[in-house]
Order: sequence, then C-alpha cells, then structure tokens
Amino acid sequence: MESISRLMPFISKHGRRTACLTAGLATEMKLDHETVMLIVLAALFHDIGKVSVPEDILNKPGALSGSEMEIVKKHVVDGYHMLQKDIPEDAAEMVLYHHENVDGSGYLGLKGSGIPMGARIIRVCDVYDALVSQRPYKTPWSRKKTISYMRANAGKLFDETCVDSFCNVLERIS
Repeated sequence: MESISRLMPFISKHGRRTACLTAGLATEMKLDHETVMLIVLAALFHDIGKVSVPEDILNKPGALSGSEMEIVKKHVVDGYHMLQKDIPEDAAEMVLYHHENVDGSGYLGLKGSGIPMGARIIRVCDVYDALVSQRPYKTPWSRKKTISYMRANAGKLFDETCVDSFCNVLERIS
C-alpha cells in the first residue's frame, strides 16, 4: 500500500472520474468484486505515463503532429513500467492496453478479446470522460453527441457489450 500511496499525487481529476465510471460499468457487467477493484485501480492511474509527455504537447490547443502523437502514444508503455512493481500485474496491463481498439487499430495493435476486459472497460469510460470534458484542443461534447459517437463506433473502437452496458449505467445516473 505504501508504494501506491506515493503515486496518489499523480491521479488527475480525469483519472478519478474515469475510475468512478469504470466502477459503475464493471459492476453493471456483473464482474466479481476483486476484478472491479483491479479495474478501478487501473483506471485511477491509466494516464500516469503522461508525466513523461512534455507539457507543450499535452496542452497544445490544436491537432498534434505525427511525431507529437507518437510521443503521446508512449504514455501507455511508460505508465505500465511506472506501475509494474506497485500494482498487480493485471491492473498494470489494463493501463498498458487502455488505448486499444477492438478492430486492432489502437496504439499497440491488440484486437477484440485479445484486449483485457478491464482495458476495454477503461477505454469506454476514458473516452466518454475525455469527450464530455473541456480539453485544450476541444470544447466539451454534449452527452447525447458522445453517446451517439460511442454507439456508432461499438465493434470498431469500443467493445459492443461495454458500450451497451455503459449506456445502461448512464441512463440510471441521469
């Protein structure tokens, strides 16, 4: 627990919101309590590797160049290495794979069921929170637009079961 405590200052508001959403989604999907807790832990720290990304890239108001995007993509590997000794391996792998798309077009190229379920859950919740939140490079999307985007990309970018279950969670909390 001491090793996790030293990482707490690196948890962003986005990480906290993503963790709350993942708790709801993983519970909706009827995963066992231990698995839910591992997913929530991974969600809290899913972007910790961004500490290695220069601030000017993270806060850039416009689109990233190809080389800048390659730097950002490394945050999943950097995060995995930062967490590997401090959290369970399953949770660290969720951090590593949280930018994978079910069609294989993600950062590292995993596809479908080859992506850990926890990473697929974090992916949905991470993207939802990123889209409905203000970012330096975009204004927040409406909840309706975000849900429409996620449903349109279920089976491509997102696990279909995760999207369906996530929409059930959102209906209950609105």
